[in-house]
Amino acid sequence: MPDLRLVLLMVASMTATAGQAADQYAALRTNPFIVPVNAADAQVNKTVDKHKTTNMKLRATVVAGSRSQANIDGVIIGLGEDVNGYQLAEVHARSVVLEQNGTRKEILIDEGDESNRN
Repeated sequence: MPDLRLVLLMVASMTATAGQAADQYAALRTNPFIVPVNAADAQVNKTVDKHKTTNMKLRATVVAGSRSQANIDGVIIGLGEDVNGYQLAEVHARSVVLEQNGTRKEILIDEGDESNRN
């Protein structure tokens, strides 16, 4: 009889685990733009200057680890590449961090663009 209880407990736990996995993938099937939470991305760098970088507009980002890219003023650059004297240091879903002489500046998509705000 104890063996039957153990088997039933194992079956119940496997069913619960499968249900959780199914819920996670169901959400991904319904919304392809859900971004998984990554502990490294969740850290906020306190040294970033959030003031608008002069005359630079972030149009799009592609977050792909070391192959991440950004479209700044129509120029597509990868991590470590330069644009207008700034080096692309970080790429996030809706922002990038640029570095110049130890100074870090963050540019947001839609920053300063009143036509895209409701």
